[in-house]
Order: sequence, then structure tokens, then C-alpha cells
Amino acid sequence: ALAAYQSADHLFLLKKESDLQRLVDLYLYLNLPFQAAEKLHQSIQSKTITSNQKNWKKLADCWILAKEYPLAIKALKQASHHDKTGKIELKIARLFIENSQWKQALISIDKALLTGKLTSKEQNKSYFLKGISAYYAKQPEIARQAFIKTKNYPQTRQWLKQLEFK
Repeated sequence: ALAAYQSADHLFLLKKESDLQRLVDLYLYLNLPFQAAEKLHQSIQSKTITSNQKNWKKLADCWILAKEYPLAIKALKQASHHDKTGKIELKIARLFIENSQWKQALISIDKALLTGKLTSKEQNKSYFLKGISAYYAKQPEIARQAFIKTKNYPQTRQWLKQLEFK
């Protein structure tokens, strides 16, 4: 099936968005996330696939599966333009944390928190991640304030003790 879709794509026979989405999904099904991401990105850029939050999030997920985190962050930033919940910013923060980009993580976490739309659980997680990011960004007072705002995290006490020794 993949060979048939690839041939049709190379001959520019895939014109409908649903056909292109099917090709992307086929790449993903066959564990080819890089190819899926490239095709989806190319199709969004050429406007053969709609540029919307859903497709940008899907592109980010493809890049994440391909372990291309900077490209995933770019896609999520596009998706975040349509997000009022802060959840996408939180996902961006996690990717920054994954790559030890602590200051950028802090910025994304603050954007997510500023929406005021995160659930209580998401807020707790955000403050915990903010504490960790601030700690590694060598901002101990911000870290302390963030850890104090977390609730029901057993690791919070450990982090606060760690800050006392700094």
C-alpha cells in the first residue's frame, strides 16, 4: 500500500487532503515518523493540507516520534497560536526540559499558567516543572516559590531541602 501511495504522490496524483493524510498515517503505521513529518510539513506549507491546530499538533507528534525536538517545538508553537488552554505551551515546556533548555522551559510554563485555564492537576505539575527548571537555570528563589505552590507532590520536600543547601 505504501509503494502505491508513494508512486501516486511522486506523480502528483494525490491532490485531496484526505489522500495526503492517509499517506502520512501510513508512514506512521509503518513506524516511519520522519517521512510522515516531512510529508505533512510539506503539505501544510504547500496548502494541500489545512494549516490548523490539529495538523500542527500531528506534525509535532511526528517530529517527537522521529526525535526531532527542535522541529516539534516549532510545530507546537504554530499550534499554540490557536490554543487558549495552555496545554500546548505545557507540552512545549516539556520538550524544552527534555533538552535541558531551562530558561525557555520557564517561559513556556509561565505562558501556560497565565492562561488560567489549566486544571488543578496541570497547575500543580506546571509549578513542579517550573521549580525544576528554575533550579537548573540557577534561579533558586523562583524554584523555591514554584515548589511551595505545588501540592501533593512527594518530591517537593526533597527539592525544597536541596534548595536549602544551595
